[in-house]
Amino acid sequence: MERILLIILILMASPCFGQDFKAEVDAAYDFHPHKLSKKEQALKLPALDSLFEKVIADTATYLPQLRERLLSNDHLPYFYFDGAHLLMIISKRQADLKIAAEAFSKSNIKDLDPKVYVSLLSQLAQNNVNVTDAAVKILEDSTFSFFIPQHAMYFNQGYSLTYCLLPLNPNAYVDTLITIFQQTQDIQVQKSIITTLWFSYSCKGDTFLLSLNETNSLAKEVAFYAKRLLANDELDRNYKRKLKKMNANELEEMKQSALMRFSDEAIYDLDFVTKAKRKKSVCL
Repeated sequence: MERILLIILILMASPCFGQDFKAEVDAAYDFHPHKLSKKEQALKLPALDSLFEKVIADTATYLPQLRERLLSNDHLPYFYFDGAHLLMIISKRQADLKIAAEAFSKSNIKDLDPKVYVSLLSQLAQNNVNVTDAAVKILEDSTFSFFIPQHAMYFNQGYSLTYCLLPLNPNAYVDTLITIFQQTQDIQVQKSIITTLWFSYSCKGDTFLLSLNETNSLAKEVAFYAKRLLANDELDRNYKRKLKKMNANELEEMKQSALMRFSDEAIYDLDFVTKAKRKKSVCL
């Protein structure tokens, strides 16, 4: 009996065993969702569900292999999104969350549900995982947005990027955003970066935003947007009353609460917190 168990363990640890899981992943994730119709996508779901159930039912066997596959670079992009999501479901270890963040950065933004993607990255960021590389993929699609029926509003690219990055220390992403801004001519992408830099309120970010007024090659629309945001420090009456009673910890709690909600009210709260910080403190 002991010998049989030993043989099973050896087989499980062998390259062939891991190769079988790789083959299963490749067979299940042999497509790009954005190239398929809704009906064609639905036909792929049973194989994906089956793989999810298999991993969840035996994490002792398959969790190490899932990690290995996510760290590899030899699968089609959709696996890295779906597999990272699966890893987040079955493990809350910081090391695994970092693997998930890295895997998300290897996905194709066209394949993904925008709201789900933003939600997952925001969760990781709130757990102190640097999601910058995955978050800036949002900037690859200037039409990136999702509709929120309950609030009759579109959550645009700028808000999406802000929700992914705002839980992090600005030092984690400001340089990256500035570099992308300087390398693109896409007005929507530039405005989305301005939005995130304004909400993040860092000295380096503000210095960059102020410099945009002096850039001759910049579209007037973009320069005006940066100038308007920097000048936008007025609070409405209700928020003014709130501010008098709130300390720094309460402002941070309001920010964290807002980042867990997709709504116009949440955006208003974030706007208030940002303006309050700008009035109460020197940039970070």
